[in-house]
Amino acid sequence: MCVAAAPAVVAAVVASSDDSNAPRPRLCHVKKWPTFQGYGFNLHAEKGKAGHFIGEVDANSPAECAGLKKGDKIVEVNGYSVREASHADTVGKVKQHADNVKMLVVDAEAEEYYKSRDIIVTGSMANVHHIECPDASPTEGRV
Repeated sequence: MCVAAAPAVVAAVVASSDDSNAPRPRLCHVKKWPTFQGYGFNLHAEKGKAGHFIGEVDANSPAECAGLKKGDKIVEVNGYSVREASHADTVGKVKQHADNVKMLVVDAEAEEYYKSRDIIVTGSMANVHHIECPDASPTEGRV
């Protein structure tokens, strides 16, 4: 678990979904840290299952502090839908900026909830939970 107090909640975008009990998609803003190599997660594809997923998430990494969790389905990368994108295109979007990436993700519960209601998850939905990791490791500079 990230040693930061908790990922900073930045805002909730105002838009659709009327159900206040709906699971919240997460827009995770992951920033590279000077003392950590990479973002601390890997992309994962499952045979027979459409989409792109978060694989392992390193403990105390930028990815963990930004709220990414193993098994999350990636819906958008840097504002672009990756629903129909190839693995290579999705990796390219993650690498689009040298030092940060924004990923809209849903866990299995949210994926099932929206899929069963024919709702397409987007970053403009009212209940999107915005999480931004700090610019540096929360343990940096501690003695």
